[in-house]
Amino acid sequence: MKILTNEQMRTADEQTIREQQITSWDHMERAANNLMAWIKKNLPNDNPYHIYAGVGNNGGDGLALARLLAQAGKKVKVTLVPFSEVHTEDFTKNLNLLKEGFPQVEISSVSQPETSEDYLQANEKTFAAVKGKPAKGFEDFVANKYNGSQTITIDAVFGVGLSRRVSPWVQRVLEEINRQKGLIISIDVPSGMYLGEDRHEKDVFVTPHVVLTFFAPKLPFLLPQTGRYIPYWEVLPLPLSFDYLKETNTEYDYTTEKEIKRLLRTRHRFTNKGTYGHALIVGGSYGKIGAAILSGKATLRSGAGLLTLLLPKCGYQIAQTALPEAMVLTASQEEELAPTDVPFSPSAIGIGIGMGTSAYAQGTLAALLRNFPTVPFVIDADALNLVASSEDLLRALPKNTILTPHPKELERLIGKWSDDLDRQAKAKEFAKKHKVILVLKGAFTMITDGDHFWVNSTGNPALATAGSGDVLTGVITGLLSQGYTPLNAAIVGVYIHGKAADTYVRNTKKNTMIASNIIDFLS
Repeated sequence: MKILTNEQMRTADEQTIREQQITSWDHMERAANNLMAWIKKNLPNDNPYHIYAGVGNNGGDGLALARLLAQAGKKVKVTLVPFSEVHTEDFTKNLNLLKEGFPQVEISSVSQPETSEDYLQANEKTFAAVKGKPAKGFEDFVANKYNGSQTITIDAVFGVGLSRRVSPWVQRVLEEINRQKGLIISIDVPSGMYLGEDRHEKDVFVTPHVVLTFFAPKLPFLLPQTGRYIPYWEVLPLPLSFDYLKETNTEYDYTTEKEIKRLLRTRHRFTNKGTYGHALIVGGSYGKIGAAILSGKATLRSGAGLLTLLLPKCGYQIAQTALPEAMVLTASQEEELAPTDVPFSPSAIGIGIGMGTSAYAQGTLAALLRNFPTVPFVIDADALNLVASSEDLLRALPKNTILTPHPKELERLIGKWSDDLDRQAKAKEFAKKHKVILVLKGAFTMITDGDHFWVNSTGNPALATAGSGDVLTGVITGLLSQGYTPLNAAIVGVYIHGKAADTYVRNTKKNTMIASNIIDFLS
């Protein structure tokens, strides 16, 4: 699913209107009807509604929704936020329809002050900034607060078209929205959430309980700095030009089940274990053999035909007992890895889990990279730190090696970043320069090959548990072993890893999951 930029979304709307021979107002009505359908399904109680509407097309969506709510017998109040003297045609049309057809709807307007300073002084005691306190999730809110009397606030001030920082007096209106005690719903994006180069960390934006957006999620939903303020969002259908979507290249794709099904391979009857490759998992040290066991189990569970574990001597008995399906090679050292002859040519190598960063560990990684220059690698954990500290190891990585850093490991690879967009740019530059694939682990894990980003749609906070990353390394290694391309192995591996966690928590609490559960639910 393509994630369109603001400009691409505008162009898609325009081309859709031309191709389908409809008016922009018709297009807006479609959006409003889909919003109304969601409200009917999810908010059946007889709540009053307070809609804050800007003077652009997002405000037009809000006014169209106000009309539909009033038509359904709901009590509706509208507050206009005239952030500009220019009003869009569809906003004006919807405002006139609302005034003429539904006189019971109370419509007021925020008066723009002579200067921002006047407004701030006049309202200094009235408003208190709440940015920095993420709203509770929709499910929690419904369970604890939603009832038939509390006012539901609809934020329709700004949409994806916002291309500049919001003026201070409008930011105070956004704070007023945040102070509302009932459910807060933003249309398209939270008003004021802006990713332009002139953004400021103290800028105020709406922190809703729910965002209802159209066609695809928007990038701010998926980045840590802004996404943490959006506990629940949902994509509503909105038909857009098929030709435009097909022909338009985007920097980001949102990976859904539909895309994964196209990439998954099926097993054929006339095959054997050799068909699905022989994977090598390299890791473990005294006290950390379990990391390699988890990774090995995940490698087999994700479909590798054969598995060998390369461990220090202290891991031999543990591995043979805990994972009888695997073969075990041991290094010369008792408690840590050391360079070891591997008497077969692996189909894929996953390395780093629990191995430490000693000179022996560094030598092990260097030897494997030297001996198997064409084998696909997954570099994780301690191996990432070794690569980050050695230009020689970095240069030795085969093309399309997969690196799976968490934020701290990523920082060691690419350096510090100032904000999420800077992180994205530096990660992309690193992947392109070194011809590797980066898996940026997080709430929405992102994969980049240096040209593009794939944003994963699965997973939940239950994955914040010891060994979760070890399992991911095993899953990706197992897919590589079967012949998946490195990019597809990363995309599919991250998806099914998150999907396993989603499946587990469906009927249990998120804080009960451990890494072994992920492996159990990979099927």
